[in-house]
Amino acid sequence: MDNWKLTLEHLIACNCDWGCPCIYEARPTAGYCEGLVAWRVLGGSIEGIDLSGGKWATAVKWPGAIHEMNGRAVVFVDDSATADQKPLIEALATGQAGGPLKTFMGTCTGGIDVRSGKVTWHFDGKRSSLTVEGSIALKMEAVLNPVTRVEHFVSVDLATGLMNQREDFFSSRDLTVNADGIKFNYSGRHAATSVARWTGP
Repeated sequence: MDNWKLTLEHLIACNCDWGCPCIYEARPTAGYCEGLVAWRVLGGSIEGIDLSGGKWATAVKWPGAIHEMNGRAVVFVDDSATADQKPLIEALATGQAGGPLKTFMGTCTGGIDVRSGKVTWHFDGKRSSLTVEGSIALKMEAVLNPVTRVEHFVSVDLATGLMNQREDFFSSRDLTVNADGIKFNYSGRHAATSVARWTGP
């Protein structure tokens, strides 16, 4: 595969406490990891095919820490992808196209299933949301001071980050997933947005 470069919006929410220790290669809050990771391509191409606007969402779970492998994932590629875009987005989403997801999705040794679905995307800080019709719903909100109810805003620079170089932290108002045996529901847990710049393969 030719060298490629993409700019993407990223949404993530999981079962960890705010700040998510997995970001720093520490163990997840509960000892296992369940979450949603999703991206929308802002610009860039692979194999000469423009992927701008391409979206996918991945429901994923690991029985322990991410780096201990044995994860299982279900990837939903947005059904608006063209016939040319779809196989490239699938290769990107599963890690086969290389780049940061080659390492991340490589921890899903329990299997990766790919589906087509209607992905609805809204990228706007604490108001961000995502749905995959019939399978996934995410709504974000600000992290609130438990006493004063004043909103916190936390942004973290990740100079050594695998997928992102900076993340803005929020809270999940609702994270609901029911996808091929991956099923969970959380609120008041870690959520984040970022804009990433990836190269591959």
